Order: sequence, then structure tokens, then C-alpha cells
Amino acid sequence: MNFYELVVNAALAQSNCEVSSLVLGWHASGIFLSDGRWGIGAVPDPLKEAHIVREQHTRNLIGASAHSLAQLIVSPFPQEFAAASAAVSALLPPPEGEGLPLDSIRLVTKGEKVAVLGYHRSIIPFLQDWNWELMIFDDYSMKKKCPNVYPESEMLKQLDDVSWVWITAEALRDRAFLELQGKLAGMKGVFLQGGGVAWLNSGYRDFGVSYLVLPHRASPEINPFDVIARIGVGGDAWSDSELVWKVHSVQ
Repeated sequence: MNFYELVVNAALAQSNCEVSSLVLGWHASGIFLSDGRWGIGAVPDPLKEAHIVREQHTRNLIGASAHSLAQLIVSPFPQEFAAASAAVSALLPPPEGEGLPLDSIRLVTKGEKVAVLGYHRSIIPFLQDWNWELMIFDDYSMKKKCPNVYPESEMLKQLDDVSWVWITAEALRDRAFLELQGKLAGMKGVFLQGGGVAWLNSGYRDFGVSYLVLPHRASPEINPFDVIARIGVGGDAWSDSELVWKVHSVQ
């Protein structure tokens, strides 16, 4: 079973549902299912890849069920992946009240190098503020001559020099994650960051992932409709004040 089969099979094992609302924002996507479940997905950065709209994709997304959308998680097309990753997050959300505070991992790397795979504009300055020694693999940032950035083609070779890896959902969409399977098992820790990442209580370790970093409501009183409304007008889930990001150890 490959990684995408693991996620799709787990999503399809959940009860299917009609989609009440689906939004594809600038920095994230969001979905509401008719039974009240909701999720936050991933949207590729438009500076790295143009958001080209395909009319047939648009037509297919309208009226699709949660299961139908979840099966598009294998799609490399930004429009389909954004919808699918939100659906997967709604079908397989992290348990409320579980997970460690994000700040609990701040000192875990102990000054060792951390590879960052899957470009995410918000996460880089955040990890730099933690004083993590980053090796960022991103061709777009290479063109801008940003510090500590390496070509994506050098990932496999350079991973021999790191002990920790931080992966975003974008590395799932562009298949960079699949290239690393033989390397991740030997790392001290591999963080897979949502949104757009399904919570599973087993299976991720087989692919080298040891921790999930996922969004939660900051309190039970927060209405997720408000969160997704902000995403729909260009808001960023990573910096949303009504979301907290928690770390989940996986099996």
C-alpha cells in the first residue's frame, strides 16, 4: 500500500456526506460537510505555481461528495488538491483536546540541521524565530537568492547531512515526499504539517513520519465557520488567532 492509498482508504472508511460549502482561498482551503464536520486544506503558493483554473475540474468539484473529493488527494493539480486536502481533513480530523502545544518541540532539534520540504511562506520565518538551523529545498526561493536555500534536485543528497525533516502538504502534492521514502526512516524526527493532512492513529510510521502538526480550534466555543470565512477571503490558517497548532506523535 502506498501513502495515498493509506489516506484514501482511511477517508473512505468514514461515513460519506454531502458538501455544504467549499472555499479555495489564497493560502488555504476549507470545507463544511452537511453533518457539521469541517476541515482545512492546503493551497499551493501562487508565487511558486500559477493557479490555472480548469473548467472541467471546477464542474467536477461542484456537487461532489466528501468521498469523491477525498479521492482527488492523488491529484497534482492545485484546484483539485486544495479541495481534496480539505475533504480529507474533515473526514479524518485530529481528536479534540489531544496533541502537545507546538512550542513543546521548540528545543527538540538541539541545534541540529532541519530540512524543510514543501514551500510554505509562513512556516519559514516561524522556524527561524525558533533558531532552528534550516536547509530549505525550494527552487523558487533559489531564484530570489534567499539564505540557506538549496535546489529541490539536491534533496536526496543533502538529507545525509540532516537529522530532522519538516514536510508540508505541498510536498505531498508535488510528489517530493515520495522521493524521500528511503531516507526518512533513519531521521531522529519527521514532522508532517497540515492543513490538508489527515489524522491517522497508525500507518504513518511506515512512511517515515513521526509527528503530525495539525490545526485545532483554540477553544470549543470558536465557530469554525468564522475560521473558514477568513480563509475564503485570503486568510492564512497558520496565523489565524482562533486556531492553535498541536503536535501529534503517530504510530
